[in-house]
Amino acid sequence: MTDGDLRREMAEFNGRKYDEFWSELNAKLQEKEKAGGVCGLTTALQALEMQQFDKGFIQDDLKSVVRYRLVDPSNRQHHFTIQYNPRRALRQSGAGRTDPPPDAVKVNNGCFLCKENMRWQQRGIEAGYDLQAGERQYIAFMNPFPLMQTHTTIATAEHMPQSWIGPDTRSSGLRMQEILHDLLSLTKRVPGFVGFYNGDGAGATIPQHFHFQFFRRVAGQEPFALERAARRAIAEHDLQGGEEETRNCSVVIRDFREYPIAAICFRGKQEFIVECARQWVEQWTEFYRNSDALSANIICTVDAEKSGLFHLYFVPRNKYVSHSVGMAGLVGGLEVFGELVFSAEVEHELLQSGRVDFGYVAHVINGVEAPGVQEFLNRILPSRG
Repeated sequence: MTDGDLRREMAEFNGRKYDEFWSELNAKLQEKEKAGGVCGLTTALQALEMQQFDKGFIQDDLKSVVRYRLVDPSNRQHHFTIQYNPRRALRQSGAGRTDPPPDAVKVNNGCFLCKENMRWQQRGIEAGYDLQAGERQYIAFMNPFPLMQTHTTIATAEHMPQSWIGPDTRSSGLRMQEILHDLLSLTKRVPGFVGFYNGDGAGATIPQHFHFQFFRRVAGQEPFALERAARRAIAEHDLQGGEEETRNCSVVIRDFREYPIAAICFRGKQEFIVECARQWVEQWTEFYRNSDALSANIICTVDAEKSGLFHLYFVPRNKYVSHSVGMAGLVGGLEVFGELVFSAEVEHELLQSGRVDFGYVAHVINGVEAPGVQEFLNRILPSRG
């Protein structure tokens, strides 16, 4: 037997063993999900988190994370948070190999979210959980450098781009409808989690492969700044309209004193949110003439008290405005939600010296507001009454 023959034989052996490992793990996770009832997927993801931490794929237990609460001196009801997470700085170098060993195949230029690459990239220790949402197959993976507890990437099994922009406005609108439906469907299955869609140039670090991000809220954690701003705006909407708190509604936040970046917030049943948000996005897409610069952060949660209700936050973005002065990394969904992530030592020094305050964070978030969004809102709001 030649060296080449032996190498191929061992590569085939490793491939079979990896497939067996994946199948056995999925069978166990399916049992967990089935036994967990309405929180079944949460149970399965937490079990996957434990397994991946034990295997050594998750490389941070979050014990080094420090959070800072920065209060608006003129209104103490308003505040942001910053998490200093030094381990996140390591994610830029990746958690595995970039070049395959002999007889291993690199697909889609070595995409880290393609299952076909994972065995050789992560030396057989990374595995995911197969899911379906809507018409698409997804795979849930743990993040090796998490931001929060049970930080999960849920990626399409098929390699497809993160951007929703198609060849025309109609196709873009239909794609966004699919994204909204799948995001809400998945969020419904993990109560207590926050779900994110970070568009191309809006925090997505792998824009070539479609994915969502989910994480579990910290026990006792306050609502995020955007949630609080939306809650106040929705309460005012309900009061003016004489509506009950369970009614479907949408509100726009565009006052810098209330929140530093324009956002459209929706509350209601899944069907209402998908349709209403799709209409907003189609109008935003038309305003931008279906430009490939279009992007967004979309954040979704289930109502903790009222069954069947969702909260969805849509923040228009331009993919070419992905960074802001005052922050080293990308500004993504967590940042526009109200929590900046600092991982660079220079950022840590700014925090320790007291040079980062409420206004500093507001400036960072406002710095990525999409060009033209205020003009868009001026044009569209009168027509919506």
